[in-house]
Amino acid sequence: MALQIWKCQLRSLRKSAGYTQSELCEALEEECGIEVTKAYISNLENNRGTPASHLMLKALAIVLECSMDDLYTYKR
Repeated sequence: MALQIWKCQLRSLRKSAGYTQSELCEALEEECGIEVTKAYISNLENNRGTPASHLMLKALAIVLECSMDDLYTYKR
């Protein structure tokens, strides 16, 4: 059985870190030089569209001070 993404944990991690979606976008740009929109963050949080790239996962992990593995839960 193949490993599949089950759920993005970004919303809970973002809120725990005290960021709004807008503030997270600003932090990603300031700390990692990555520009994203609130709509992109919303899509990730709601499991819409393509999962985040490796580079985006790394940037989110840096800003949210978590591991990349914390950003998604997986199922088999």
